Formats: sequence, structure tokens, C-alpha cells
Amino acid sequence: MVDMKLAEQAVKSLWRDTMTVIEHRKVKKENGITGFEDVETIKGEPCKIIFKTLQATDQQEAAGLTQGIKLLCDKNRTIPEGSKILVLHEGIETAYRQSGKPAVYSVHQEIMLELFERWA
Repeated sequence: MVDMKLAEQAVKSLWRDTMTVIEHRKVKKENGITGFEDVETIKGEPCKIIFKTLQATDQQEAAGLTQGIKLLCDKNRTIPEGSKILVLHEGIETAYRQSGKPAVYSVHQEIMLELFERWA
């Protein structure tokens, strides 16, 4: 039988990247006006980002390449849709957003990402 705690430690030992999750929350200001505030909900969490080059399959356009970006992180972390996810990978920080529901596995979750452009 596989010890899931050991499996989880083995998987997470390979994660060299870190992530910070920022939520854009609605807040009521002192003057009564409703505005938005950026709140860090997760900071410096170990993770792993994976880049995969995909061949475009659309027959209408010339064949091109696109990049798939996948984030592996702790399965117990909740990242609300619409959050900004800052990933520090190889010394470079890049802003992403979640592009779909996470795939949850026994020791981690996988989240497909897109580059963050602006708050919705």
C-alpha cells in the first residue's frame, strides 16, 4: 500500500516555484462609496508551473503554436475564479489567472492558467 503522506512529500519536494494569490474584493469605504481592494489570500506558497507547446488544430487558420500553462499546487488551497495568481518561476514573476476548474488529485491539484490582462 502506498503511504499518501510520503507520496505527497515526494511530489511537493519537486516544486521550486512560489505563488501569491490576489483577490479583487468589493469593499465599502469610509465615505460610503463602494470600491475594490486587492487582498493577498495566499503568499509564497510552493508550487510548480509547467509550460507545454500545443499545435493549433483549427483547420480554418494556418497551423500555429500555442502555449498551455498549468499550475500544480496543494489540493487543499482554494483559489477563487477571477483571482490574480503571481508565480515566481526561475526568478521571473508573471501574473496569471485561472482559466478553468482545477483537476484535483490525491496529493495535488492542477489549474490551467492564462496570462492576466486586467481585472474583469
